[in-house]
Amino acid sequence: MHIALHFFLPGTVGLGALLSTSADGGLMWRTVFVIGGLVGLVESVSSLRDRGARALPGLTLQLLDPVWYALMIVAALLPAGLFVLAPLQIEGIATGLLFLSGLCSVWMAFVEPAPAAR
Repeated sequence: MHIALHFFLPGTVGLGALLSTSADGGLMWRTVFVIGGLVGLVESVSSLRDRGARALPGLTLQLLDPVWYALMIVAALLPAGLFVLAPLQIEGIATGLLFLSGLCSVWMAFVEPAPAAR
């Protein structure tokens, strides 16, 4: 389930960003990103407890997941004009990093050797 969220959540929050209009003042995309970030953060932290024996690259990717989800939450709460990048652009970077992390996780799942039977 953890790897699936790397693709499901960016798609869902991206749809929320597309459905948002200037009339709502960004309320739609901000709400969707906060909810999606919270779901991802809770799931990624809980998956760290069940990590088992993992090679360092896979473990590193899994440790970065909560960071990307936290960035999604923080960026949704930023006021416009605070940085050079708009909050929605920061969200795009965060979801892109999350998606890339998911692709790398899938790749690692294919190349890591199977755990040795005890």
